Amino acid sequence: MACQMETSTLKSRILQAFQQMNTSLLKQILSENQAGNFEALPVYLQQFEKLFSKFKASGDTELIAYTGQCMTEDKEVCVNCGKKGFSFFGNHSNNFIDLIFEEENGILTDIIFCSDFSNFQKLDLNKLLNPKIFADESFFHQSNPELQPLFEQCKKACAELTAYPGIIEPEIYNPWLVKHQSLVDYIKKNIEENYRAVNTFLEYYFGLQDIARFGKNNSHFVRAVVEFHCEVFPNDEDTINLWLRKFDALRFDAVMMLLLPYPELENYENHKFLQLHDLKISMEDLIPCLDLVTCFKKMDEWKKISLKRSN
Repeated sequence: MACQMETSTLKSRILQAFQQMNTSLLKQILSENQAGNFEALPVYLQQFEKLFSKFKASGDTELIAYTGQCMTEDKEVCVNCGKKGFSFFGNHSNNFIDLIFEEENGILTDIIFCSDFSNFQKLDLNKLLNPKIFADESFFHQSNPELQPLFEQCKKACAELTAYPGIIEPEIYNPWLVKHQSLVDYIKKNIEENYRAVNTFLEYYFGLQDIARFGKNNSHFVRAVVEFHCEVFPNDEDTINLWLRKFDALRFDAVMMLLLPYPELENYENHKFLQLHDLKISMEDLIPCLDLVTCFKKMDEWKKISLKRSN
């Protein structure tokens, strides 16, 4: 049964806007609100429009609201601990979003997306859909001028990479990682909220860091691949087992390589770069590890065939 919770007139209108997936009504409510960053309103509403489009693309014509609350047990971990809100789920897809509406003296003060929420009806929902709204693009965020130098520093660091029109080689991104390590350390220590400029910088940094990590053991990967092709495959079982004992410690890195979120890795022979957002990152340092992945795959196939023959 949908929520029968007693609500204020303001909250009733907000519920109506979300249940109807009505961005125009949501815009009207926020425009009438006496508190908020009105400059951020267009961008803020765009994120909800994208959210509602995802529901509609899944066949939903309305969202059903159920009451619930944030289930985080420690207020030091989450300030929303115990706060009540609503699960909105699609009437066709059962995809859902969990929201907490903050209201004070008839004024809407925040819309919170809760990631540790439980509806009281214990409904079996499907996929959580949350829009990616950065703190500095939220209608309810109060800008802090003191953070502007940090934003500019992050943008400048990103611009050092986007300035390259072609493929970014290891000779470029490895020194860039070293140069901006202190900025990452500062952000980890001092910044709690998610800001767009900071988020873009961190996605570049950690994406490149993951790629660079697999270039550090290149000499070991190359040696393993050379020995595999020259001395091992195909060969007798003793030679194969000797190779495995010698290089099996590298298997973890080989497996982890395949977990990187780049479709280009699947058929790496046909690609020269990885697409990291708008950056083209050279695959040069990754080839030895990828070649080793192929070696392990061949080895596993050989062992399966050998096992079948022995049985």
